[in-house]
Amino acid sequence: MFIGQDVVEHSSLHDRFADAVKSGDADAAEQYLNEDGGMLDKDLPGLFGGRPVTVAAREGRSEVVAALLRRGASLRPDQEGFTPFLAMCAAVSHDEPFSEERVRPVLPIVFFFAEL
Repeated sequence: MFIGQDVVEHSSLHDRFADAVKSGDADAAEQYLNEDGGMLDKDLPGLFGGRPVTVAAREGRSEVVAALLRRGASLRPDQEGFTPFLAMCAAVSHDEPFSEERVRPVLPIVFFFAEL
């Protein structure tokens, strides 16, 4: 089966976007969204937890959370019921001490709602 070059490039763009979200590279994530804005609220391959904003919150990537929200990322539950708030809370196990580092990712979300 032959996969056309445009499909391969599209897949590669999604993979790079997923890597940028997980690693906290907000500038790269925004650059990839400039190329394909449709990735903003779609589950990406290999990202357990759903939408990019949810994964960024779970990973503690506050800069990415803020960038995605500025671009209009949805805060509604995904198909599995996860929201950025829930993902962040689920990432902190009962064995981990509570820390500011785990709360920081949701601050842009709180400020976003405060401005409505």
